[in-house]
Amino acid sequence: MMTSKPDIDNLPGGWEPEVGQLPFMSRVKVIDLGNSEAWVVQNALSINQCNELIEFMKKSPRLEAVSIQGRKDIPDSRIGSSRTTVYSTELADIIFESFGHLLPEYFMTNNLTPTDHWQQQERNDDCYVWKLRGMSPMLRFMKYLDGGEHYAHYDAGYIYEDPRQRTLKSVVIYLTTNKTGATRFIEDKQSHIPTADRIHEDWLRRVEDNEVIHANLPVKGDILIFDHRFCHDVQQFIPELGVDEERIIIRGDLIYYRTY
Repeated sequence: MMTSKPDIDNLPGGWEPEVGQLPFMSRVKVIDLGNSEAWVVQNALSINQCNELIEFMKKSPRLEAVSIQGRKDIPDSRIGSSRTTVYSTELADIIFESFGHLLPEYFMTNNLTPTDHWQQQERNDDCYVWKLRGMSPMLRFMKYLDGGEHYAHYDAGYIYEDPRQRTLKSVVIYLTTNKTGATRFIEDKQSHIPTADRIHEDWLRRVEDNEVIHANLPVKGDILIFDHRFCHDVQQFIPELGVDEERIIIRGDLIYYRTY
């Protein structure tokens, strides 16, 4: 190992690059969504880990069908997905260890940030600083088959008894690679309205192509992270026979604690 710095100028083509110029150093891809951003942690889980999680899902005694609105209590003949909900602090911690260290430690919100930052707060100002605590133990395993989709909707945070703690970001863990069934971020024309005053009802129609801001296709082992209340859908999944006959993900949440 070299212990002293050489004279760069005397080396053939001597170059001392900045950190930002280095290739392949960051596994986190940032997606600009206007007043928000999403993150894709690439290769967060190995192929074997993804396969183990798929086999784990198959062991669930309760795999239930839900509608295109992600609910089982609303009768609807249109194809949604099959789901099982797992509550496991241990599993959440294991998964979080694979990507949590790559994320920003702090998250600042204001009245336009599309997430659940405003409830229970005693201060009148609009800005808060939150520290990342970990991943919620509530994990939803979801399997989409031919024609499955999820209409545009808004995720909701989990509000704890302590008003300084809550979930603020959604996590999508891709366990399969697919050519359709993208997670799509939608322009709902509400970004100028304070988040607490926006309409967060599920959409009752399919999204038009011109309403899609960004589409993120599933890549096995990647993890997508975004603000809870940013409108998004799951594009209809049309499998390619023998290649990607099912789309499987885990939906989770990131827990934050307010520091200011």
